[in-house]
Amino acid sequence: MALSNADFRSLLNEADISILSAASAPRKKKGPSVPHAEADAQKSDKSQKRRERYLEILRRKQRHKEGRAPANYPEDGEDRREGEGALARYKDRAKERRKGKDELYQQVAEELQEMKERSIEESKYLGGDVEHTHLVKGLDFALLSKVRSELEKEALKKEQSQQEEASEKKTAQKKMKILSPLARRLFDVQFACLHPQQARFADHVKRLEMALVS
Repeated sequence: MALSNADFRSLLNEADISILSAASAPRKKKGPSVPHAEADAQKSDKSQKRRERYLEILRRKQRHKEGRAPANYPEDGEDRREGEGALARYKDRAKERRKGKDELYQQVAEELQEMKERSIEESKYLGGDVEHTHLVKGLDFALLSKVRSELEKEALKKEQSQQEEASEKKTAQKKMKILSPLARRLFDVQFACLHPQQARFADHVKRLEMALVS
């Protein structure tokens, strides 16, 4: 049997009505309903437990840090053993560093004092000097003689340097001077031509060779 357009419209309307009725119907809850007051109480209990657990963790950390357990917080056997082990392993590094530095400073101070006393004794034994002297009875004459010898050495060196400078000046001033014309001519003939830049140098060398050969 063929369906008309009116039949199709009636079918669609029936399908729409069934869909709308199914959507508007109230849904059934799967589990039993819990009152709001009871749900709030459960949430409060959970938050309280979390808070207590967090506080307990903080207290354990504090006990571990201090290395002992406070009297108002009882511990079980395991916590007590852990606290005792942590206390036995704990070392105050800052205190050890301070102690080591104090010992080092004390040692350095003692060594410096010993070096100072040794230097004073040695300088006394040697008579000291002008800047670092120690007024010790019986050593002033040694210091005086030492200063005098140093002054004499300085004066002697100064005198020698002056004499050397004077001799150098005299040597520089000494030059050969030819006063007579005959001596000048002889010098020119015999020695002036020996310079390689002189015009008659080659002739003079040849004459010397001939004289040596003959």
